Amino acid sequence: MAVLASTAQEHGLDLEDVKSYVHIIFGLSKDWCASGLRVGCLWTLNARLQAALQNVNAFYGVSGIAQHMIAEMLEDLSFVDKYLKENKRRLGSAYDTLAGWLFSWPNHTTLSRLQLTTSLKLAIPAALLIPKVATRHAVVHS
Repeated sequence: MAVLASTAQEHGLDLEDVKSYVHIIFGLSKDWCASGLRVGCLWTLNARLQAALQNVNAFYGVSGIAQHMIAEMLEDLSFVDKYLKENKRRLGSAYDTLAGWLFSWPNHTTLSRLQLTTSLKLAIPAALLIPKVATRHAVVHS
């Protein structure tokens, strides 16, 4: 909050007004690469957003059993440390394997850090390739 207060002050904004536009979203499936753990949370001081999400909460709530299990897991700092280290190692290994394979292919283009395009025609047996067929598109008006 100290950084937020400093930034608000620099721009002549009232910190109390700015706080209502700060939202923190956290999810185990994305942030921890634990896709089976469909649990997340939203922290906000915005009363209107909280009120809007109250109706959704009834349909997307997390069971008490799951909440207890995840709380126990996150409170075990030894487990958390081991999990994060092992997860980082596995993600690094998977990245190295995939990147090595993808960049060995000809005709690849890196468009950004998260996107890569490549032609996989060389990996597909010729018998499985579908020949290009000229098609005609008709426009139907009703």
